[in-house]
Amino acid sequence: MSEENARPQDVGRSHHRSATTPAPETVRVLDRYRAAMRGELDDVLGELRPGGEQLGFDGMAAPLRPALAERLKLWDLAIKLGRELAAPSAGGDPSDAEAAPDEPIRPSARGQSTRSKAPRLTARERRALGG
Repeated sequence: MSEENARPQDVGRSHHRSATTPAPETVRVLDRYRAAMRGELDDVLGELRPGGEQLGFDGMAAPLRPALAERLKLWDLAIKLGRELAAPSAGGDPSDAEAAPDEPIRPSARGQSTRSKAPRLTARERRALGG
């Protein structure tokens, strides 16, 4: 956009986003927030797989686990916490660089793709499917 067509408040202004660094107080609060989420995620994972065992009706020891409905809620919470912890921070905290790499993940060195191919059907299997 040329300067003659620009709005008066935009003349001479840089239109690139500046890399703002959050205030030190904000960084401290965000660090506490992430530490609390890590602790909570650790607790949730501990609830999903507790270390104890209980004796079953058949006399065999079975791992002590919450009911399925409770495990589903715990997994939902664990997934949400994990996503939040993996998300890059708003302030561009360099400690989160390993969570969001700048380079895309590449396939293996041998040139194979990470997706596996579907297995080939035999002639008999294709006939059974009507093909």
